[in-house]
Parts: sequence; C-alpha cells; structure tokens
Amino acid sequence: MASHGQGGRPLPQFAPRTGGASRYAQIVIKEPNTSEPKKAKRKRITPEQLKELTAVFDKTDTPTHDIREELSKQLGMTNREVQVWFQNRRAKYNRLRIEQQRQMRANAEILFRSGLMAGRGLPGRLPVPMPAPLPISAPVPMSPHRHQ
Repeated sequence: MASHGQGGRPLPQFAPRTGGASRYAQIVIKEPNTSEPKKAKRKRITPEQLKELTAVFDKTDTPTHDIREELSKQLGMTNREVQVWFQNRRAKYNRLRIEQQRQMRANAEILFRSGLMAGRGLPGRLPVPMPAPLPISAPVPMSPHRHQ
C-alpha cells in the first residue's frame, strides 16, 4: 500500500539501484492504480536562467553557497538545481578540454610522422650547418693572453 501526502498525491519512493555508474537511488513516483513507476520529469531551464547562470560561471565555476542561494532566489530555482547546473557545466568543460588535448596530441603526432616520413627530420626545425673543417696547413690561432 502506497503512502499519500497532502492532496492525496503519492509520496516519492526510492527505487532500487540497477547497475549503472550512479551512486544515488532514482526517485520515482508510483501512480495510484498502476503498477508502473513514473519517473519525475526533468526540469529544463529558460534562456534567461541560462544567460544568468552562464554569466556567473564566466566569473567563477565554483560559486559559494551564498552566491548559489542568491542565484536560486533570483532565478526561481532551488539551490540544489543551481548546484547541479554548475556541476554539469564544469563536467562539460572538462570533457571539452580533454577532447581538445586529445585532438592536439593526434594532430602533433600526424605532423611529426609526416615530417619524418618525408625525410625532413623534425618538422619546424631548421638544419644546423656544420662548421667547415680547418685546413691542416693553417696555423692554430693563438689567444692574445697566451705567452710563448
């Protein structure tokens, strides 16, 4: 028998974890007279909220509790929703940074290999000319400070 809250609505229940990498149980709401649990709908942010959150993220990617609290009041979001948005945005930037680094390494490897295969040595480096050998009959230069 399901518990009901105010207004006769069913209370959220924790569903058992099933595989996956999440450390948290999924919150589900059981609809009355059905055996199927219904997942809580994902809340999307408005363009205005996104603009404000992005502006703060450009200043700091880890806002303090007070800043998050102010943002949540200003944007009509919960502190937790603001916190999760910042966590997700940091994860996105880290993914992009890692992908960019991987791509740069791959490009450097291609350039390196193409330079070696063309017989040009290391790309971007000019060959250093060797000094011409002195003729055997030439006198050895003497230091001006050396006495004979």
